[in-house]
Amino acid sequence: MYYTIYKTTNQINGKIYIGSHKTEDLDDDYLGSGKYLKYAIEKHGIKNFTKEILYIFDNSEDMFAKEAEIVNEDFLAEENTYNLKVGGYGGFDYLNSNTFDNPTHSKTHMKMMHKAGEGKRDVRLSWLFEHDTEFKTNHKTKVGKAVRKFYANGGVNGFSNKVHSDETKKKISDSCKGIGAGSNNSQYGTCWIHNNTVSKKIKKEYIDRYLSDGWHKGRKINF
Repeated sequence: MYYTIYKTTNQINGKIYIGSHKTEDLDDDYLGSGKYLKYAIEKHGIKNFTKEILYIFDNSEDMFAKEAEIVNEDFLAEENTYNLKVGGYGGFDYLNSNTFDNPTHSKTHMKMMHKAGEGKRDVRLSWLFEHDTEFKTNHKTKVGKAVRKFYANGGVNGFSNKVHSDETKKKISDSCKGIGAGSNNSQYGTCWIHNNTVSKKIKKEYIDRYLSDGWHKGRKINF
């Protein structure tokens, strides 16, 4: 098995996509699963895209570490990339390990780690569905059992006809306050601008200067 970092290039406009890929065949036709990349392939045709293997590893940890090193926030801010998210999702595998037990983590710290990793775990699951047949099969089996159990129970979930107590509602409300707001938002203090040709992310403190130079607020995507 090969664990690779690859670069897919649009030969028409030079835009690139860098990703990680687990494969038994280095010459397979996999170009990437990025949303914008797929739009571009649909628009320009697969014949106008080429793939280059940049690195080959013998384990997923090194592969994800290299992806995180390359596909960072600065890389995403470049105008010639199709990537939408930072790389390196394998780094959160330890949170799901059965052997992970660190009593030094406070509840607050654990909550912060969960918040930081939940979106990346979603992406990790998507990656597993696409690349790991055994995982995909086992997942479908578990989901199937849950669905059959649900309908065997008359299609009623366990919380049906129940309500949260006022105390529980308050706990839920308190736990959600501040999440994704202000400086807790990863995009805090930044914004996208474009000049009808290219887009880039800048700090909001510079917005007036760019607007006076003819830039516009928002992101313009060229596929």
